[in-house]
Amino acid sequence: MKQRFFVIISLLLSALSLQAQKSEVGKLSVIPFVGINSSNISSNDAYYLVDEDANTLYAPVITSVIKSKGKIGLTAGVAAEYRYSLPLSTSVSVGYSRGGYRYTEGVRMRCHLDFLNLALLENLYIADGLALKAGVQFDYLMGGKYKYDEFPTEDISYDLFRRWNFVIPVGISYEYQRFMLDLRYNFGISDMNKILDGTQRSKGFVMSLGYRFHLN
Repeated sequence: MKQRFFVIISLLLSALSLQAQKSEVGKLSVIPFVGINSSNISSNDAYYLVDEDANTLYAPVITSVIKSKGKIGLTAGVAAEYRYSLPLSTSVSVGYSRGGYRYTEGVRMRCHLDFLNLALLENLYIADGLALKAGVQFDYLMGGKYKYDEFPTEDISYDLFRRWNFVIPVGISYEYQRFMLDLRYNFGISDMNKILDGTQRSKGFVMSLGYRFHLN
């Protein structure tokens, strides 16, 4: 008896979920959002001299390798989404994000990179309000600064960084009462550095909270 009751309840919930998703088909909406990101750049090691008194003619210079670490930044923007079928929708967004990286050893420094983000995503709704998403994103580097603990702040050099960065975002979102929590991981594809050997790609998590406004 209990098993039948739970089966009936599950079927009713599934029917309600399906009906709720059907009501969204054909709707266009805008979603302002704000959030945080944790960013870093791969293969971004730094080297500094450990023994400044080493005689390079008779002994090797002793250096230490510093791995770059992730840093927290803000992100904000607005997305437009069109639900063209029961499980699928397409969204485009424009936003701002502060990425970069930091060093916590040797010379302590934070690199802030300010990006304009242009994203195109395809969303697969696997349940009412729950969607998987993937797409493409183009980041335009608007500016940035090196901030040191012991030295003056410096502007970044565009002789070092490329202005455009191609990114593949993948993630998941959940919507409740028009509030949308979005979690993504951004895989950088482009080599961000112009002159150094090796490939340096951006990477990082993004978490944002948005609110949906229906336009029709």
